[in-house]
Amino acid sequence: MRLFIKLAVIAIFLASSVTMISGTADARGAIGDAWQAFYASSTSRQNVTDGSGKQCEFCHETSSGGDGWNGYGWVMKVEINAGATNEQAFATIENQDSDGNGDSNLVEINANTQPGWTATGNTINFKRASSYDIDGPTYIGALDPGAPEPTCTDADNDTFSVEGGDCGAVDCDDSDGAVNPAATEACNGIDDNCDGATDEGVTTTYYNDLDSDTYGDALSTAVDCSAPSGYVSDSTDCNDSDAAVNPAATEICGDGIDNDCVGGDATCAVNCTDDDLDTYATEGGDCGPVDCNDANSAIHPGAEESCTDGIDNDCDDLVDNLDPDAVGCPLTCTDADADSYATEGGDCGAVDCNDADDSINPGACDILADGIDQDCSGKDKLKGKACSTSEPDPEPSSSPEDGSGKSCFDGVDNDLDGLVDCDDSGCFGTRKCL
Repeated sequence: MRLFIKLAVIAIFLASSVTMISGTADARGAIGDAWQAFYASSTSRQNVTDGSGKQCEFCHETSSGGDGWNGYGWVMKVEINAGATNEQAFATIENQDSDGNGDSNLVEINANTQPGWTATGNTINFKRASSYDIDGPTYIGALDPGAPEPTCTDADNDTFSVEGGDCGAVDCDDSDGAVNPAATEACNGIDDNCDGATDEGVTTTYYNDLDSDTYGDALSTAVDCSAPSGYVSDSTDCNDSDAAVNPAATEICGDGIDNDCVGGDATCAVNCTDDDLDTYATEGGDCGPVDCNDANSAIHPGAEESCTDGIDNDCDDLVDNLDPDAVGCPLTCTDADADSYATEGGDCGAVDCNDADDSINPGACDILADGIDQDCSGKDKLKGKACSTSEPDPEPSSSPEDGSGKSCFDGVDNDLDGLVDCDDSGCFGTRKCL
């Protein structure tokens, strides 16, 4: 922060009248007055001389002021000639070290010493800084006393030299005026702007187009100034091995291929043919169960199978009684042993539990404890009335089961009416059958 107080610039001082190239003594004095107003607390300018006529030495080498500049005056001259006001020039060069002694101009001004001279005290005998002619060099560098001006090589006249350092930014190719630190980088394989990189920010990413359909593979790239052979600027091909697959292709539904690279196969529209309007179509699949006869609305997968028409009514490839779902089939009773009992049961009567033996059926007499279920009751009888094991007389005997003789307790169907002993009404009331 400045240690002095800046005051307002004298109003009568005009920037157009205070150039440092050929101004009069009055003009130089005006600049001095402006400086003193800008740095009101500093005595640097007064300390440079023992008389007001020598105050020019604050910026010049001598009191005459016209035969050369010291380090501080030269950089002030450059700023003002570039269009700066006096005050702008003062402020701009504050942080420079015009005499090269390691202290900034502002530090020396605040210390009441001369920023344009190399000095160890505050007397007019200070050793002056390097001399600059009044129309002297445009180079402004370190102003160490006696330091030689740098040698700057600019063979291609592009205002940039190869040395760098005090000569400014390095020209990386002094044989080409288009190549220098101020140039714009072009995509040409050359470091045009001398930043150590080639074609930075001006290349393009291209994508391999293996199937030559003008659409490239986003995963196979090349970075260059122009497209290498086989590469394109597009990166939207989802299958670069098939020229028929790309964003411009026509999508084919149901083929399992994302033809147009939109993210999957298209679903085909479902067309279902139902000419007989029975709500069943001939196509099957998404249309549902297949109608095996689309000309007859009574025939379809939801119909009832009829057992007597010779037609596959419910479209299951089974006709009439071959279809277990058939209805209205005629009764079929199986009686292989011809004992008048069938194996089906139901409408066919009591079930014959052994259709290979006519002595075993629901009407047979179960012989006690013989291990055989002759009457198909589900078990062998172990007690009760015994059955006769002799063959009955096929003709009525002389002793029918009429209550006489022993016919009511001989275990024989004497009158061949299917009823034995007390089961026969002829034996009712007898002593045996009471």
